[in-house]
Amino acid sequence: MINIDAFQKVVLSLIIILLLAGCAAPTPDPTPVPPSPTLVAPTETQIPASVTPTRTATELPTNTPRPTATQPKPSPTATATALPTETATPTATPSQEGASLPAASKDSVSFFLIQEQVGGSICGDAAVAVSSGVKSTGSISDDVSNALKQLFSLKSEYVGGLLNPLFRSNLRVNSVNFNSKNGLITVDLTGTYKPTGDDCDNSRVKAQIWQTIRQYREIKATNIYLNGIPFGDRLSNDK
Repeated sequence: MINIDAFQKVVLSLIIILLLAGCAAPTPDPTPVPPSPTLVAPTETQIPASVTPTRTATELPTNTPRPTATQPKPSPTATATALPTETATPTATPSQEGASLPAASKDSVSFFLIQEQVGGSICGDAAVAVSSGVKSTGSISDDVSNALKQLFSLKSEYVGGLLNPLFRSNLRVNSVNFNSKNGLITVDLTGTYKPTGDDCDNSRVKAQIWQTIRQYREIKATNIYLNGIPFGDRLSNDK
């Protein structure tokens, strides 16, 4: 008769031996997982070096200037004539007796010449204002000085048909001073006064000089000297 206890013990021993053998055996490596394929980002298609890239963007058209209407040529304009300087003299000569001189203007200083035989108070003659062409400065002293310098610069007996009895004299302006408080103007002249031999010329010269000086209404009285001597006395005594 088989001993069941002994049989069970043998079976149990075998199971234990198998278990121990299984634990002692090396554990096999796990099945390797095949590597995932590396995803490569798509790259831009390279243009062959031999092919010249062409611009695909449409260029904006350049702004072509609109044709402008042809401007008419400017019509020639008159060139402004420069005003004469203080030393400039009128171009009229004795041979131009019929030529007219510019009339007096408030924009320029004036001097006086003599118009003969017109029934005036100076031996039948009259003093006439003529524009010097020298622009007024606004200063009475300067304007009177400029007017006298223009008058004394004339060396012709007749200018534009008007008599200039001062043509033989050599007068110069030394100084001109105007006192605006009392209206007195003092004129100091130097040089030589040469009478022409005509008894009326002293009166004509006095009218020329005095009226040239007193052309401004602000002037109420005059003191005029020639080489330190009152010029009026010289003109009154020289016959």
